[in-house]
Amino acid sequence: IFFSVSALHDFMEQPDATPLPGLPGLQDLRWRVDVTINTSVMQRAFTPTVLVQVTLTDGTIRTFEMTVEQLQELRFKVATAMKDMIYLQKKKQVKSKKSFVQKPPPAPTEQ
Repeated sequence: IFFSVSALHDFMEQPDATPLPGLPGLQDLRWRVDVTINTSVMQRAFTPTVLVQVTLTDGTIRTFEMTVEQLQELRFKVATAMKDMIYLQKKKQVKSKKSFVQKPPPAPTEQ
Protein backbone atom coordinates (compact mmCIF):
# COMPACT_ATOMS: atom_id res chain seq x y z
CA ILE A 1 0.00 0.00 0.00
CA PHE A 2 1.45 3.34 -1.00
CA PHE A 3 0.79 6.48 1.01
CA SER A 4 0.20 9.68 -0.88
CA VAL A 5 0.23 13.03 0.89
CA SER A 6 -1.94 14.45 -1.90
CA ALA A 7 -4.52 11.68 -1.37
CA LEU A 8 -4.57 12.47 2.35
CA HIS A 9 -4.95 16.18 1.55
CA ASP A 10 -7.80 15.48 -0.90
CA PHE A 11 -9.56 13.32 1.69
CA MET A 12 -9.20 15.97 4.39
CA GLU A 13 -10.57 18.69 2.07
CA GLN A 14 -13.91 16.89 1.75
CA PRO A 15 -16.75 18.81 3.42
CA ASP A 16 -17.63 16.10 5.92
CA ALA A 17 -13.99 15.35 6.83
CA THR A 18 -13.76 18.08 9.47
CA PRO A 19 -11.53 17.44 12.47
CA LEU A 20 -13.06 16.26 15.70
CA PRO A 21 -14.18 19.03 18.06
CA GLY A 22 -11.29 20.23 20.18
CA LEU A 23 -8.65 18.57 18.02
CA PRO A 24 -6.56 20.50 15.48
CA GLY A 25 -6.40 19.38 11.87
CA LEU A 26 -3.39 18.90 9.61
CA GLN A 27 -2.41 22.11 7.83
CA ASP A 28 0.98 21.23 6.34
CA LEU A 29 3.37 18.29 6.18
CA ARG A 30 7.01 18.62 5.16
CA TRP A 31 9.67 15.93 5.14
CA ARG A 32 13.18 15.22 3.98
CA VAL A 33 15.66 12.35 4.08
CA ASP A 34 19.00 13.01 5.76
CA VAL A 35 21.92 10.65 5.23
CA THR A 36 24.77 10.63 7.74
CA ILE A 37 27.95 9.99 5.76
CA ASN A 38 30.28 9.59 8.72
CA THR A 39 30.45 10.24 12.45
CA SER A 40 33.24 10.61 14.97
CA VAL A 41 32.64 7.01 16.05
CA MET A 42 32.11 5.28 12.70
CA GLN A 43 33.47 6.22 9.33
CA ARG A 44 31.28 5.80 6.26
CA ALA A 45 28.07 5.13 8.18
CA PHE A 46 25.45 5.78 5.49
CA THR A 47 22.43 5.93 7.78
CA PRO A 48 19.29 7.48 6.26
CA THR A 49 16.82 9.15 8.61
CA VAL A 50 13.58 10.92 7.80
CA LEU A 51 12.92 14.35 9.28
CA VAL A 52 9.21 15.25 9.39
CA GLN A 53 7.62 18.60 10.24
CA VAL A 54 3.85 18.75 10.83
CA THR A 55 1.96 22.04 11.10
CA LEU A 56 -1.48 21.84 12.72
CA THR A 57 -4.41 24.19 12.19
CA ASP A 58 -3.95 25.62 15.69
CA GLY A 59 -0.46 26.81 14.68
CA THR A 60 1.43 24.08 16.54
CA ILE A 61 4.51 22.82 14.70
CA ARG A 62 5.84 19.37 15.56
CA THR A 63 9.16 18.08 14.25
CA PHE A 64 10.32 14.50 14.64
CA GLU A 65 12.88 12.13 13.22
CA MET A 66 12.40 8.48 12.31
CA THR A 67 14.20 5.64 10.61
CA VAL A 68 13.23 4.49 7.14
CA GLU A 69 11.69 1.39 8.71
CA GLN A 70 9.55 3.55 11.02
CA LEU A 71 8.47 5.62 8.01
CA GLN A 72 7.38 2.46 6.18
CA GLU A 73 5.37 1.36 9.23
CA LEU A 74 3.76 4.82 9.57
CA ARG A 75 2.97 4.91 5.87
CA PHE A 76 1.29 1.50 6.05
CA LYS A 77 -0.77 2.46 9.11
CA VAL A 78 -1.90 5.77 7.60
CA ALA A 79 -2.83 4.08 4.31
CA THR A 80 -4.82 1.44 6.21
CA ALA A 81 -6.60 4.12 8.25
CA MET A 82 -7.42 6.10 5.08
CA LYS A 83 -8.77 2.96 3.41
CA ASP A 84 -10.98 2.27 6.44
CA MET A 85 -12.21 5.89 6.59
CA ILE A 86 -13.10 5.88 2.89
CA TYR A 87 -14.95 2.57 3.35
CA LEU A 88 -16.93 3.97 6.30
CA GLN A 89 -17.66 7.17 4.40
CA LYS A 90 -19.01 5.22 1.42
CA LYS A 91 -21.04 3.01 3.74
CA LYS A 92 -22.50 6.15 5.37
CA GLN A 93 -23.39 7.59 1.94
CA VAL A 94 -25.12 4.36 0.88
CA LYS A 95 -27.06 4.29 4.14
CA SER A 96 -28.19 7.92 3.73
CA LYS A 97 -29.25 7.24 0.12
CA LYS A 98 -31.35 4.29 1.30
CA SER A 99 -33.16 6.52 3.77
CA PHE A 100 -34.19 8.82 0.89
CA VAL A 101 -35.62 5.98 -1.16
CA GLN A 102 -39.32 5.80 -0.42
CA LYS A 103 -41.20 2.57 -0.33
CA PRO A 104 -43.64 2.09 -3.20
CA PRO A 105 -47.29 2.56 -2.27
CA PRO A 106 -49.11 -0.64 -1.38
CA ALA A 107 -50.84 -2.42 -4.22
CA PRO A 108 -54.57 -1.74 -4.40
CA THR A 109 -56.64 -4.46 -2.83
CA GLU A 110 -59.68 -5.86 -4.54
CA GLN A 111 -62.92 -5.76 -2.57
